Amino acid sequence: MKKSLLTFFLYLSAFPIFADVVTIGGINYELDSAEKTASVAKTNFNGDLVIPSTIVYNDETYIVTTIGAWAFDCAGVTSVVIPNSVTNISYSAFFGCSNMETIVIPSSVISIGSDAFVNCTKLNTVYITDIEAWCKIKFTSQESNPLKHAKGLYLNDELITNITIPNGITEIGDYVFCGYSNLKSVLINEDATSIGDYAFYGCTSLSDVNIAAGVKSIGINSFQGCSNLKNVHIGDNVTKIGNGAFASCEALESIVIPSKVSWIGNASFSRCTNLKSIYLGKGVTTIDSDAFKNCKSMADFYSFPEQIPTLYNNSAFWGSSFTSTTLHVPANLIESYQQHNVWSRFGAIVALTDEDTAFRTISAEDINDEYYSLDGRQIGEQSKGLIIMKNHNGKTRKVIRK
Repeated sequence: MKKSLLTFFLYLSAFPIFADVVTIGGINYELDSAEKTASVAKTNFNGDLVIPSTIVYNDETYIVTTIGAWAFDCAGVTSVVIPNSVTNISYSAFFGCSNMETIVIPSSVISIGSDAFVNCTKLNTVYITDIEAWCKIKFTSQESNPLKHAKGLYLNDELITNITIPNGITEIGDYVFCGYSNLKSVLINEDATSIGDYAFYGCTSLSDVNIAAGVKSIGINSFQGCSNLKNVHIGDNVTKIGNGAFASCEALESIVIPSKVSWIGNASFSRCTNLKSIYLGKGVTTIDSDAFKNCKSMADFYSFPEQIPTLYNNSAFWGSSFTSTTLHVPANLIESYQQHNVWSRFGAIVALTDEDTAFRTISAEDINDEYYSLDGRQIGEQSKGLIIMKNHNGKTRKVIRK
């Protein structure tokens, strides 16, 4: 008998003891009596929602740390203030809050689950107090970021339109500014080493991006759909440009790919319909399929690698104007390019020489935005000789600096 009872209690201990669910102030909570924490549970709420940082139940104080899954799957919520005690917003937490217009997200939040803001179609304003804390939030999908819908991101009540990523941020996370249509410029600091997937996806007002030398990788679809993006500086240490990274950047007219980049991802510059000049750094070994697909304005393609880059699936230039584009290559590789089944289809293949036509002589005291060596490496403004100059409008040209 004793053995049977022992077996029964061991059987029960294999299952979790469910937390108490209580209702306080019109909000349901699951309580963890051991940790003295509370998670907001599924609640049907109407009006302006202010979640408290602590609640008291049976003379015990509980800290509200989590907004649970499906917590406010209702259309009645009109605004939300989240307290500085909350660290996690679970998946689908505000799914279906179709009348919510504003939300306050504190610096304590470190993660927001997938689909947290699905169908929040009236959400127009997000308030934060710390841009560094925002950059550190782990977003798990496009719909986990309220900027999918909201057009206004306010830092201490000031609308954010230009962002300098703070020092100390080493990774720009996935989806961090995804869909934010008021963003106009981004300066990525020296401490950052990577730009996450979809980080700036669909930022339709973004026109200027400066990626500092610390960054080594640019994630999948990171700037896709930034239709007004005109000026992009890619830092010297980037080695990989991810799939679709700059796809559908329709205002982009020129791009200088640094010499350490070895791989250009699938569709990375596809549908850049105004892209005229491309400078391919010396280190590029592989161009993935559809990389420059539907680039219908290509006029000059400068390829500096000392070996012909590999083209996957032979579709890198499908739908583009490459058959009327001039391909500039090292003189000793002209014949090899001419014999290649894809590269040979460029309108003309010419040698990279000092006699190329687009030169302009400028003096050393002239002031312009950016300067690059012919292999795509950014250099100082006092450099002499044949260089690539990129002005503040994003235009590039080869010049001889005296």
